[in-house]
Order: sequence, then structure tokens, then C-alpha cells
Amino acid sequence: MRKSRGLPKHPESLVQNLDADTLQRAEALLQELESRNIPMEPSTFTRRLGLSVGKIYQHADIYDRLSQHNARCSATFEKRMETQLEEIRKQGCSMSHEEFAQLCGVSCTTLYRLYGDWSKILTEHNRTVRFAHGRDLAERHLQELLIAGLGQPVRDFAKHLEISASTFRADYEDIVQLLIEHNKNVGLQLVTRNGQDIPEQTEALLAAAFVEIERSNKEATVIELATRAGVQWGIVAECYPHWRDRLQEHNRKLGTARLQAAWERMEQLGETWTCRRLAKEAGISLSTLQLSYSDWIERLKARTPPTIERVLAALEKAKCSSKLISSTEFAKEAGISWGLLRRTYIKQYLALIEHDRTAFRPRVEACWDMICETNTYPTLTEFADLCDFQNSSILHFYFPDAAERIRDRLRSKVEGTWQIIE
Repeated sequence: MRKSRGLPKHPESLVQNLDADTLQRAEALLQELESRNIPMEPSTFTRRLGLSVGKIYQHADIYDRLSQHNARCSATFEKRMETQLEEIRKQGCSMSHEEFAQLCGVSCTTLYRLYGDWSKILTEHNRTVRFAHGRDLAERHLQELLIAGLGQPVRDFAKHLEISASTFRADYEDIVQLLIEHNKNVGLQLVTRNGQDIPEQTEALLAAAFVEIERSNKEATVIELATRAGVQWGIVAECYPHWRDRLQEHNRKLGTARLQAAWERMEQLGETWTCRRLAKEAGISLSTLQLSYSDWIERLKARTPPTIERVLAALEKAKCSSKLISSTEFAKEAGISWGLLRRTYIKQYLALIEHDRTAFRPRVEACWDMICETNTYPTLTEFADLCDFQNSSILHFYFPDAAERIRDRLRSKVEGTWQIIE
């Protein structure tokens, strides 16, 4: 006879299979999910605890509680995603699925598997934003070329937008046609070594144009150098590579100067920026920083302390703070995502939770004594404000017994009022 693969006859006996630390972490995770009102798949739940997925199905108490929680918060979570997406639309910015999932408090896998429709809506929103942003950049760059009287090949124009030439032609066909017409007007065309060229005259023209570029103290492309000199850019690129090299050296000096200025601002602020932030502050693209200034990236990496050191430093700072530091604020201070904190630095996470509960319990009790003495009946939000907590969810997560006392006290007042009325 085939053995049954259902739940064991005595699920409670399996409690012995989970050590006290695992049960404590499971309880902490369940309380956090309940306080933040977000669902979580059993597979994700067990992965956070470092268990096999079978364990959660066998442990009836935890599995039932997780299932009931997921059912309760499903509708609320849909509303939360709708609100977050509406806020993103108002800001007119795009957001990756990973960032959106983190903002909503779930894993990216959960977003894809349980909320596929919302994932598709976000994808469509991002496509719309990118298209609008790309068109704005294209129109501005084309206007710059028109004002400067400079031409630029379609491929180089697309590279400036950080998209492929095929995408540029497909998505912005009208701008491509305007660019081609403009290039014809300024006489921009590709040539080969067979084109007529008088080296002495070309050298003199390029030298004069290069002096103008140096005086402008701005970066320039080979096309701009050729246009200033009145020479076809193909001849410069193929027959005068030394001018291309001099131009690259000129551009690098300017870029290095801007990076150094940005670096000094960063040091004055006492911060350590990301590569993207450093590039933005220096007025260059991230791809340019990666391709042409890789030494600055290494310099930035050398300045950034190892993650575990940042986590430990953030933990010490939280312990010295007079305010309760939530796990989200803790992760931000350490420069990591909340999910990475929970997955990789669970020991430090639990230490933070234990510190917050121990250090701020006296404050909660003192506020409780005060409302009893003054015969006041605050709501959870009002009591959290009285304790100088950011919101009532802190009470739910760290001090659920106090939250229950506040609710019971307020409920008793309401019931007493109705009895008087009756």
C-alpha cells in the first residue's frame, strides 16, 4: 500500500525539529509581515529562514498563520501597488521591477508570480516613460546641432542617446528624417581616402579648429572638430588619427577635472557616492565613466568600506540613537537593500530588533502610565506619536502587547460611552 504524503498525524511533534533560534526568527518574520501588511509565499518564507519548503507545510501553526495572513492582506496589497504605481506616474519616472517589488515589500519573484498583471502594467509604464524621455533628449540634441550648424551621422546620434541605431530609426522616425535633412544641408557625408585632400592645408585648418576648442574649454567630438575646420569628418577619422588622439586627450583632461571637483564635493559632505552619483555630479554619463575613467571607479571602490563593516557601524549607530531605528532605516544607513539585510545579515538584523525592543520598552511603559494617570484614551497612532515613534506599525511589530492594551483601553471607553447613552 502506498504511504500517505499528507500532513503527519501529529504535527505538533515536528516543533522539536525547529530549534529555538529558528522559531524566534519565524515569529519575528511573521510579525513583520503582519505589521507591514504584505504577503509572502511559503517558499520565500522558508528561504528567509534557511529551511526547506517542506518544513513550513509540516509545521501546522506557522503555515496556517502565514496562509491566513496572506489571505487578509491580498486585497490591501493590491491597493498598495496601485497607490505606488500612481505615485510613480505622477513623478514621471521609470522604475525597475526589482525596485518596485522592494518598494511594495515583496520579492521580485512574488511580483512576477502572484501579481503578473501589475508587472505588465509597470513594464508598459516604463516603456512609455523611456519613449518620452528619449524623444525629449533627441529633440534637444537635434536643436543643439541645428544651432551649432553641426552634422552628425544617425549611428553617432543614436549612440549619444544610448540606444541602438535600429531602435532610433524605429521609435523616432520623424527625428531621423530631420537629422538626415540637416546633415545634407551642412554637407556632412562619409568619405574615404580617395576623397580629395591637401594635407598641408588640412593640417592648418585642423590646428586652428583645435585651438578654438581648447579656448572654449568644452569637450568636442571628431565631427565637431572636422566641422569647425571645414573638413569632411571621414578624412579626419581615417587620415589624421593624431588629431583624434589629441582631441581624446583634451576631453579626458576636462573630464578628469570635473571628476576631481565632484570628488572634492563628496569629501566635503563626508559621503561616499555610487558610481552613478559620481558620474552625474561630474556631468558625464555612467557609460563614459565606466569606459573612459575606470580608474575613478576603482578609487571609489577603495573608499567604500566592506559591507559587513558598514552593517556593524550602522548597528552601533542605531544603538546610540535616542530614536528607534527601524530595519528599513538601518538597511539604508548601511547602504544595502532591506532584502539583503534579511537574507545575509540576519544576525545583525535580529540584534537590532532585540535592542529596539529592550531599549524602548521603558519609554512605552512610561507613556502607558502617563495616559492612565491623565485618564486619556489615545488611538494607536496618537500613542505612537506620544512615544516619538514614526508610526503605529512600530508598536505592532516591536510591542504587540502594548498595542493590544491601547486597543482594549480605547474599546472599553467606546463601550462605556454606549452604555451611558443607552
